[in-house]
Amino acid sequence: MATGHIGRFNRAAFTEKLLGFVAEHGLSELTMRSLGHALGVSHMAVYHHFPGGREELLQVTTDAVLAQIELPEFDGDWIEWLVQTGQCTFDVLSKYRGVAAYVFSRHPVYVTCGVVEIIDSILAKLLSAGLSDVEAVEVWTVCETWLVGQLWITDAMRDQPATAAAGLQDLLEKEPDTVGSDSLRRVADLLAREHASNHLASGLRDLLTGFARRMGRLD
Repeated sequence: MATGHIGRFNRAAFTEKLLGFVAEHGLSELTMRSLGHALGVSHMAVYHHFPGGREELLQVTTDAVLAQIELPEFDGDWIEWLVQTGQCTFDVLSKYRGVAAYVFSRHPVYVTCGVVEIIDSILAKLLSAGLSDVEAVEVWTVCETWLVGQLWITDAMRDQPATAAAGLQDLLEKEPDTVGSDSLRRVADLLAREHASNHLASGLRDLLTGFARRMGRLD
């Protein structure tokens, strides 16, 4: 039974515990009551540390997650730096279901300080590499869209017993004479073993390389 005792946790300890909660249950399940229940304290004890309610919990969680992202050193190669940045961002955000959706569904003016710091760092690197204001914003938008798609797929497929491709392979085996062409059967096994996240870095690199050529920044 939850108690009203507050002394068991300080704010830092609560933050660590709520990260564990989100990693296990997802951001959508995070409320003052659910967190208090998971910690064995009353929801009023949670309010003591987070008087702003659930919205404060969400923002604290977001900043705590983003603080785990360690941006790589920048050597002037903005494409490779963005690829590495995208990969490390994906690796962190994919651990916490729902956090990416919370981050990317909000306008930069509204989001937390942690989000703004990352956006600011990325745009500063692009501008320092010689991209124009318009080019920097376009590149950021491309990267954001790519990363959101990868994270959405990861969240959507989390805890699922099989991918759509694996289900397709099962159907081909059950209906060998009526479903699919020879071409599809030829690659069905490969489809079942592939996941979009396997190609995050290479896909983003190819995307940015093509974008740079269109801007006339690559031969």
